[in-house]
Amino acid sequence: MLYFHRPRLITAVIYALLGIATFAVESPAWLVTMLWPIRAALFGAGFLALVEWIKESLLESFERVFHTRVETKASHLAEQLRYMTTEQLELLRATLTIGEPTGEPPKGTTVVDGISIPDEWIEKHFKEAKGTDLQPIRKYAEGSIDRMYASALHSFLVKKGAAMPAAGNRPTKVKSWPEVSKALGWS
Repeated sequence: MLYFHRPRLITAVIYALLGIATFAVESPAWLVTMLWPIRAALFGAGFLALVEWIKESLLESFERVFHTRVETKASHLAEQLRYMTTEQLELLRATLTIGEPTGEPPKGTTVVDGISIPDEWIEKHFKEAKGTDLQPIRKYAEGSIDRMYASALHSFLVKKGAAMPAAGNRPTKVKSWPEVSKALGWS
């Protein structure tokens, strides 16, 4: 339960003031002697109340800071979705569509490594290729849907033997376009 522990601070101040007030008594001697243990108790209680107030204030602050920083997969996903544009969200929705109850992928998409990539996107990606060199994955923004599509498509084509993997600054290279079409199930 979070609340500010002001009473503990006030208690510490009161104990300290009472301890200081005991120094005003100068006589009789027996009373001054008896006040030393009382002074020690008052200052000790004040010190302990102050320490307790500091401890609880720090714990409250730490709890407030760290409680908001707890990251789960769901909170990370929500944070990523927060910054996506409407177009990106629409593409994501289309990508994550599992399919009809029959288990078929959505129409107009090709399933590559468990990701449904729109056929239009694949065709555009192939049209942007320079000869047999596919567009490099780094062309797309980090964390974008396009980068996810490109990465999945390139790794899929390499696994199927239709392309050679990217190496250094050289992009993924298609072995032959008929092999790519066959690997994607288009022919």
